[in-house]
Amino acid sequence: MQEEKILDSLFYIDKKPVLDTLSKLSPTETELLVNFKRVELKTLLKLTFCNLLFNKVLILKKRYLRSSRKSPVRECLVVETGDRFFDYNINGYESIFVNQIDDESYYHLIPYLKSVYRSAFSKNNYFKIVLKEKALGGFFQLSFFRNLFNYQALNFRGKEVKSEVSDYLEELNISLSYLLDNHPKKAANIIKKIKGNIFLLTDVDSEFYRSFKDNYLEGLEKEESSIIFDFFLESSFEVLFESFASIEEFFDFSYFVPSGGYDSGMDFGDFDF
Repeated sequence: MQEEKILDSLFYIDKKPVLDTLSKLSPTETELLVNFKRVELKTLLKLTFCNLLFNKVLILKKRYLRSSRKSPVRECLVVETGDRFFDYNINGYESIFVNQIDDESYYHLIPYLKSVYRSAFSKNNYFKIVLKEKALGGFFQLSFFRNLFNYQALNFRGKEVKSEVSDYLEELNISLSYLLDNHPKKAANIIKKIKGNIFLLTDVDSEFYRSFKDNYLEGLEKEESSIIFDFFLESSFEVLFESFASIEEFFDFSYFVPSGGYDSGMDFGDFDF
């Protein structure tokens, strides 16, 4: 009986009205809506970076470089501009990522992310920038004094949407793997709508990526997999999940420091090793 109830709920999971809400929110905006009292700056920056990769504004690559002619070659992660760098509609909180880079060179991931982190200035400052987005305007009690003292609160509609979105993301955390195994078209429809919000799901890590790429894509028609799951086939995400156990490690700067390596606090900019 319990299994039948679960299956009945899954029948409508790709048709719920909350999907329309998620389709209009970036993962950064969704995270701030759902966890605005507890969210960390690094989490918001991580999600913004992932969403820019998802939308092909930026790409992540591996390069094999040396710091001098006599130095050994080593593998480096670099950030470059993507196909949509010039035609993507950049919003305020994404601009600190885009303003750090140009299309004429590449940037080493470590100093690039550190520079972005410094440009965010503070959690409160970044919060204010995200809250200016039109998509969130109807969910918070915005006023001059609330903004001045950084005291933000959800309005009635915001509390409703927060509850709906939280419940739906939790439902996806439980059911997405089952859907990919048994109802791939339904799963495809969901991911197509939630877009970058897939990075809010706890199971989207290196293990999920490998399993998805090796098994799930085979259950979809070629046209579906190329259109809907294109981001999973992009080299950026292969590099991402090969290099990190999960996207939680993006802004853990201690993780990047190689033994006997350089000072990761340096800003190498677009200097080629």
